[in-house]
Amino acid sequence: MAFDCVATELVLELLSGLENSMSRRIRAAAANGYYPRDCARAKKIMRELVFDEDVSLDRIATLSGLSKFHFARVFRKCVGLSPMRYYNRLRVDYVKERLRHTGSGITDIAYNAGYSDISTFNKSFRKLCGMPPSQYRRRI
Repeated sequence: MAFDCVATELVLELLSGLENSMSRRIRAAAANGYYPRDCARAKKIMRELVFDEDVSLDRIATLSGLSKFHFARVFRKCVGLSPMRYYNRLRVDYVKERLRHTGSGITDIAYNAGYSDISTFNKSFRKLCGMPPSQYRRRI
């Protein structure tokens, strides 16, 4: 998922900056309410803040240069998920990657991913993966 997100953002950034090719269609879509640049910028900010415990919709919106409500509406329209659900998926994806490739403890990995509470981490992981992190680690 993370690679797909990065690749899509890169293509959108390149295309929307060009005067020819598909950039006219992208600008026309943006005029009709599709905001690829705003979404790409917000996704980049979220990836940079993925390990931060103090992340809020207000903070991400401010860093993206949009109001909180406009940002939430634009992001959901572009991505199909609320900004915080997308952010939580990024964090869980990081944890899954660490569980696959390191022998570190689950609690340490969760804290490194920005979770300040192991209970919240377990709920997020179970909700997105359908199983607790310990079971996920045993299956890989």
